[in-house]
Amino acid sequence: MWTKEIINVPELALDSRGPRSYAECVAVGPLVFISGQTGWSNDTISTDFEQQVRQTFKNIGHALKAAKLEFKDIVMMTVFLTDARLHPVFSKVRREVIGDSLTASATVAINQLFDPRVWIEIQLTAVRPYA
Repeated sequence: MWTKEIINVPELALDSRGPRSYAECVAVGPLVFISGQTGWSNDTISTDFEQQVRQTFKNIGHALKAAKLEFKDIVMMTVFLTDARLHPVFSKVRREVIGDSLTASATVAINQLFDPRVWIEIQLTAVRPYA
C-alpha cells in the first residue's frame, strides 16, 4: 500500500509571504507531485518574463532534487500564463531546460495569478524510476 510522503525542499522554505497551507512536493508510490512553482526567489520576482520562467524552472529543479529526481522524470506539466502571447518565450526556455525529454503538457491562459507581478506558474507530476 502506498503512503503519502511530504518531501522537504529547503530552497523553497518560508519567506515573508508566510507559512504555506500546502506542501511544495508530495510523493505517493512512484508518483511525485510538485505544487505550482513561480519565479519567486528570496522575496523577489523579476519584472522580466524570461527571468521569471528561468527562476520557475530553477525552483522546480530544487523540488526535483529534493525528491531525488531530474527533469527527465517529469511526465506531466501544467503551465498557467497570464498572457498567451508569452508562450513562445516560455517554450524556448522549456526546450533549453528540458531538452529532448518530452512530457505531457497543458498550457492555460488565465487572467491573473495570486500576485499580479507573477506571470507564470507551473505544476507537475514526475515519476520515480526506482519506486
